Amino acid sequence: MKTFSKVFDTVYKAIRIVCFFILAVMLVSMFWQVITRYIFRHAAHWTLELTLFLFLWVSFLGAALGVRKMTHVNVAFVINKLTGHKKTAMSLVALLIVEVFAVFLLVSGYQLAASSVTRKSETLMISMAWAYSSLPVGAFFVLLFNTENLIRLFVEHVFRKPADTEKEGS
Repeated sequence: MKTFSKVFDTVYKAIRIVCFFILAVMLVSMFWQVITRYIFRHAAHWTLELTLFLFLWVSFLGAALGVRKMTHVNVAFVINKLTGHKKTAMSLVALLIVEVFAVFLLVSGYQLAASSVTRKSETLMISMAWAYSSLPVGAFFVLLFNTENLIRLFVEHVFRKPADTEKEGS
């Protein structure tokens, strides 16, 4: 399990670095937009489109980071009030819902990206597939990290000491 976690830690750190880079490029792009609009009186229109495309990427990759750390929106306020097997079962249901949704986003996002390969963006003139690919890529990492959480829940539940279950009142 430790080697397994180290691989996921490495992927997590790589995605964080990518998100940092994307946010830095977004910042520079928007700063350039302000400079060209208010100082040169001629807005660089490509900056808005670039920032929008990068926002898609940072949003979906950031969602995956949130799933890894279990900081995404979930039903924690309900789960934390439960104990024992009920808490484990509710956690399992929540993780399975995320899993199904991630698969749906992965498949739908792939179809969207594949169908838009020939469409070009207005100002950057790049394939819209570059922007739409953020959905299946982000969904893939959500699926990956959520699967890790499912495995961790399973391992903690199956290999838990009997004394631990007695303390929980199950």
